[in-house]
Amino acid sequence: MNMQSASLRRIRSMIVNNLYIAPNDKVLVAVSGGADSVFLLHVLAQLSIRFDWQLYVGHVNHNLRAEESDEDERFVKQLADHLRLPFFTAGVDVTAAMERSGRSLQDAARQLRYQALENMARPHEIHLVAVAHHANDQVETVLHRFLRGSSLQGLGGISPDRSWPYSLSDSYSLRIIRPLLQTTRQEITDYLSEHHIPFRNDPSNTSMKYFRNKLRLQLIPLLTDEYNPNLIETIGHTAELLRDENDYLEQQSRREFIKITTRLKAKVLLDRHKLSALPVALQRRVIKLILYYLVDDSHQWQFTHIENVRDLVLHSGPQAVYHLPRNVFVRREYEVIHISVSTDFIGSGDLHLPVADPIPVPVPGSIEIPALGIRVRTDVHKISRETKQEPLPSSHWTVWFDYDEMEEQKLYIRSKLPGDRMQVIGMQGSKKVKDLLMEARISKQQRDNWPVLMHGEQLIWTIGLRRSSAFQVTDSSSTLLRMEAEPINLSKSYDLDQEE
Repeated sequence: MNMQSASLRRIRSMIVNNLYIAPNDKVLVAVSGGADSVFLLHVLAQLSIRFDWQLYVGHVNHNLRAEESDEDERFVKQLADHLRLPFFTAGVDVTAAMERSGRSLQDAARQLRYQALENMARPHEIHLVAVAHHANDQVETVLHRFLRGSSLQGLGGISPDRSWPYSLSDSYSLRIIRPLLQTTRQEITDYLSEHHIPFRNDPSNTSMKYFRNKLRLQLIPLLTDEYNPNLIETIGHTAELLRDENDYLEQQSRREFIKITTRLKAKVLLDRHKLSALPVALQRRVIKLILYYLVDDSHQWQFTHIENVRDLVLHSGPQAVYHLPRNVFVRREYEVIHISVSTDFIGSGDLHLPVADPIPVPVPGSIEIPALGIRVRTDVHKISRETKQEPLPSSHWTVWFDYDEMEEQKLYIRSKLPGDRMQVIGMQGSKKVKDLLMEARISKQQRDNWPVLMHGEQLIWTIGLRRSSAFQVTDSSSTLLRMEAEPINLSKSYDLDQEE
C-alpha cells in the first residue's frame, strides 16, 4: 500500500495541520469493522511509522445483531493482530440503556460507545481517540440538524477535534479526533477495493426506518444529481465557516458570562440590566452557558427553554419564577436573576417554586412534594348504607370524592397556574383560584405557587382551601376516595367567608 493518492495526502495534511499529534502520543483508534473505520486504521498505521505514534485498537460490541456482532468483534481482533497493535474490546447493553434513558437506539448506542472508549483509554493514559466520521457523515449531520431545526453551533456539523467528557471537574482529558472529515465515502471504498482490504457490512445501514439512512440513500443522491454535483464539498465548506463563526460568538459569550454573572457552587446570579443590554444572540448564548454551568451538557436545552428564561429576564415585573427541566429554577428578584438547581431552594422555609409539570398521585398511597410544601395520603373506602348515615370527617385539608364517578382520568398535583378556575362547592359558577387565595389572605409569595389537585384537565381541589363541586358523595355512592394533605411550611392560617 502506498500513500500517494490525493485523498491520503489530504488526510496526512489534515492531521499535521489541524489535529496535532505529537511523536510518541498514544492514539486509540475506534474500529467497528466497517469500511470507514478499517480504512482509518490502515491509514493511521502507515502514518504512525513516520510520526512515531503508539496506536491501540478499540472495538465496542453493541450486541444488537446476535452472532453477527460477535463476528464483527473477532474480525477487528484479527485485524489488530495482523497489524501487531494492542486490542481492547467492551460489550454494552444498548436495549437496557434505551429503556432507562428514553433515548433512541442510535443515541443510546452513541453514548455507550463513547463511554466504553473512554473506559479503554483511561487505564493506559491514552488521551486521543480517533473515529472515522468522513465528509459524507458531515453532510448527513448538517442536513439532519437543518431539517429538524438547529442553532448555528448545530449547523456547524461535526467538529474535527473536540474534548470528551465535558465535565470540568474531571482532571482526565480526552480528545476525539476525526482525521477523515475531508475524505468522501467514495474515496474510502475505492481505496479499499483497489488494495483488496476486507471489511464488515452492517445491514442496519440500509434500513429505511432510520432518518439518517433516508438522507444518505434518498435525499443526498437527489440533491447531488439534480441540484449540486459538488454537494459534499459545498456543505463541508459551509459547515467549516459556520464553526469558525460559532467559535467567535462562543468566545464573546464566555467573556460576557464572566463579566455579568456571579457563580456559586449550584447557583448563578445574573445582572438583569447587563444581560438585557447584550445583542439577542449573546443573550441566548449566555443563558445557555449558565444552564450548562449548572447541569452537564448531556441534557440538550431547547430553544423554548432559552426563550422562556429571556422572557423572564426582560419582563418588567419585579418578581417571577420559572421551572426548567433537570430541577433548574429561575427566579427574578427585581434586578437580579437567580438561576439554581432545586436543592438551592427546596427546604428554604420561605419559598416553594412552581411545579407546573404534573406529579401523579398514587391511589391508594402517599406522596411528598417538598417543592410545593405538602404531603398527601390517599385511601379508598367501600361503604354500605349504614355507614353513609355517619358524617364524613372533613376539613380544608381532608376531602372525600365519589370514586366511582371519577372514571379512568389520572389524579395529579401541580402548582397553580395563571387563569386557573374551579367550580367551587356551594357557589354559583366558577371562581379564579387566584381570588380564593387572596380571600384567604395567603401571602403573594406562597399564593403564586399554591398546590392544586387535578382530575385529568379538571381542577377539583385547591389544596387546603376549597374543593370543587365535582364528584360529591351522595346516598348512591358506594366507593369513596379520601385525600388528606399535610402542609410542610405552607400557611395554615387564613379566613374563609364560606365553609363547606
